[in-house]
Formats: sequence, C-alpha cells, structure tokens
Amino acid sequence: MRKLPFVTLAAVALLLVGCVPQVAASPPTPAASATPVFASEADALAAAVEAYGRYSRASDVVAHDGGKDVERIAPFVTAEWFEKERTSFAKLAASGQRQVGSGSFKNATLQRLNDFGNGSAE
Repeated sequence: MRKLPFVTLAAVALLLVGCVPQVAASPPTPAASATPVFASEADALAAAVEAYGRYSRASDVVAHDGGKDVERIAPFVTAEWFEKERTSFAKLAASGQRQVGSGSFKNATLQRLNDFGNGSAE
C-alpha cells in the first residue's frame, strides 16, 4: 500500500507529459541560392534562339531527306518530344515527300524562364 501513492504519482506525471504540446521543429534554413544559369533574360533569350536554331537546322535536314534518320534531332529535344517528332517524320517518310527549302523564324520573345538554381534552366 505504501507504493500506491508513488505509482499513482508516477502514472499522473506520465499522463501529463503526454499532454504537453510538442514544440514544432523549425524549418530548415534555406541554402544560399546557386549562381543563376543566365546573367539576364536577354542572355536566356539569346541561348534559346541559338538552341532553337540548331534544332531547326537539324529538323530541316531530316525533312530534306524525307523523314529518314530522325535520330539526328534527338540531341535537341526531350525524349517525350522526340517521340512526337518520330511520329511526324514517319508520316512524312510514308508519304514519299520531302521538304524543299528551310524554315526560319523572326522576332523571338522569351515566354518563360525556369532557372532551377542548380546549373540548369528550362
């Protein structure tokens, strides 16, 4: 019987500890941002124009060849977009036609820039 008050006190203490709200851990401090991929939006636009030009020239070559060897444009597009290009050029090849002349573009405008801060951008 002498131990009953101590056991009761210990049980109450444990129950009270379980009722105390836990202090939420503070969120991690954000790391310093990495150096942006492009110094300015003008630099990003210039890089996009250059990249699109390389893609466009490769696409023209494949189209001049009637859609053959579409893999030549793979370095310039995502895997998802390459499948769309493959389908499109397969239709061109099946038609027996080919492109004459080259595509061109003017007045490029930067629509969106996603700088991921890890040395890559989209």
